[in-house]
Formats: sequence, structure tokens, C-alpha cells
Amino acid sequence: MACGPCGSTTHDPGASSTTEATPEPEPPPPAEALYDAEGNLLPSDEAVAGLTLPRGLEARPVHGPRRHVYRTDVPIAKVQAYFGQRLITGQVDRIGDAAIFRRAVPSGVRGGVVHLDVGIHPIPRGGTRVEIDELPPPVTNPPSAEELIRQFEEDQRRLD
Repeated sequence: MACGPCGSTTHDPGASSTTEATPEPEPPPPAEALYDAEGNLLPSDEAVAGLTLPRGLEARPVHGPRRHVYRTDVPIAKVQAYFGQRLITGQVDRIGDAAIFRRAVPSGVRGGVVHLDVGIHPIPRGGTRVEIDELPPPVTNPPSAEELIRQFEEDQRRLD
């Protein structure tokens, strides 16, 4: 006698049942750790003008090729400590909780050094904003004082 699907609910305990196990979904990859064992921000693989950025920054839209803006949920003190260890400058402006590293140079960079203004600002709704401006190099052959005076006088004559 052939046995086929007949709608019977009788179960034969001697028969082997083969059920296909549905594969378990793979767990998502672990998020990359932001901090080391001491609680310091870890560097990422991204850099701007030789300055290695910390993990956890999200790029924001900007206007201009030499401007870089990022946002992060990392507390401002941790972000300032990260950049403070990696920037060489003689001027840090403090404005409330914000810090701006003026004409800073990334430590350890050789040749082709680009000066940066790096601003680290609190975001009112929480988080931190990082603004990096690559400063243009100084003029190699600035005009003399006499040349500037001559150009000024010429411009004044044209305005009259």
C-alpha cells in the first residue's frame, strides 16, 4: 500500500522525520570599537592633510574643497583630547566648551605640511561637531610695499 499525503494527522513513531532546519541569520558584524582599554578614542583609517581622524565621525555636507565637517555622538572632551594629542600649535582658542586649534600642524607629518584650523564644538541637541579647514600656503613672492602702494594708487585713479 502506498502512503501519500492524505491529510491524516496520525504520527508513526517509528518513522524518521526529516525537517529542514532553517539557517540561523548571521549576526551583524560587531561595531568597530571607538575606545581603547583606557577610554581614549581610537584612530580611524581616514585622514585629512596628514591628520588621522578618530573613529566614530560622520562626514557632513560642506562647501569648498579645503573644508571638512564631521559629526559624532562622542563626548566633546574625548574628541578634544584626541585632537589635542595630535596637533602642534601655539594657539588654542577656547569659546565656552568649544576649542579651536589655530594654524595647527599634525604631529609626525613630514614634507608638504598643511596648516589647519580645527574647531571642536558642542552640538546643542547632543554630540560634537568637528570642523577642519585646510589653510592655503603663504604667498611665496609677496609684492613689495612699493608695488602695493603703486597698485593702490592705480586702483584709486580708476575709481575717479
